[in-house]
Amino acid sequence: MKKIFYRHIAVCMLFGLAAVLISPRAVRADGSWLSYFRKDSLLNTYKTTYALVDDSVWRGTNGEGIKVFGKGKTMELKPSKNISGNSNKAYYDRITSLSYHTASDTVWIGTSIGLASCDSAGKSWKFYNDRKAPNSTVRSIEIAENGVLWVATAAGVYSFSEGVWKFFNSSNGLSQDSIHSIKLAGETVFAATVGGAVDRYDGQGRWVNVIPFEN
Repeated sequence: MKKIFYRHIAVCMLFGLAAVLISPRAVRADGSWLSYFRKDSLLNTYKTTYALVDDSVWRGTNGEGIKVFGKGKTMELKPSKNISGNSNKAYYDRITSLSYHTASDTVWIGTSIGLASCDSAGKSWKFYNDRKAPNSTVRSIEIAENGVLWVATAAGVYSFSEGVWKFFNSSNGLSQDSIHSIKLAGETVFAATVGGAVDRYDGQGRWVNVIPFEN
């Protein structure tokens, strides 16, 4: 009896898997929701991050750039195709974070090698690879209400405002260099480190530890 029972479970699992694999590319419900299944090429690559840009969904992948779904069509964007003279440009297709700033129509793109941006049409590309800009793995991007860009990286926290970069790490206030994520509450900035500490930016150039790091 046990063998029959387990055999029924196995058959049900196989049918369930087959249903997922052969299901249609997209299913629309109530005229507003759109679901994508494994048969969709978008799901063949490991996904890392999402962002809503106007009425489209931008999805970052680990090696194939960005997939954009919206307005009844799809679009693929590869940052590596828009940068020249960089021997490591393939790393720009490993997308780690996405954030959209509506006022400036800028999509900020975190990668495994630094920061890039483009507009909502996938054009006007910029790559921030000077020494003052993030040049390590970007883990989180947030945009404050005052327009200041905050970037969490494996090396520390960067802020960008009016063309000026500022960098923070353990030498000037953070509990650790390696930052897991950035979160905003209004214009208050919180940085979580990979070691579990949480620091708060006081707006005057200083970080205050609110949850200590535990060894």
